[in-house]
Amino acid sequence: MADIEYYGIIAVKFSGDKNHHHYISHAYMITKTKDGYSHPGVLYTKARVIELLKTYCVYTLEWNYSTGRWNKGAEVRTVSVGGNTYLRTSPDTSVTDNLDTCIDYDFFRC
Repeated sequence: MADIEYYGIIAVKFSGDKNHHHYISHAYMITKTKDGYSHPGVLYTKARVIELLKTYCVYTLEWNYSTGRWNKGAEVRTVSVGGNTYLRTSPDTSVTDNLDTCIDYDFFRC
């Protein structure tokens, strides 16, 4: 297997109330290597994503329908607030995850 350049989040699974997309429980991710992107992806727990962030860069990915390729989006980081760790693309002090622009995994897998 080729060396991983980074992980890409293409969908997230939210926990709790579907009307309040603030807490991510899982992320559906693919890897980027010099040979391209891995398919199919893997559904990782939020805890595993947090562990991967200690070693690898993680970005959001968006599908570009014009080119038929993934576009690398924002870098994902962790922010700890009040003893909880959140996945964020903007490191402010909000007490939520903010990857809600990613595809909802429950819709993605239909």
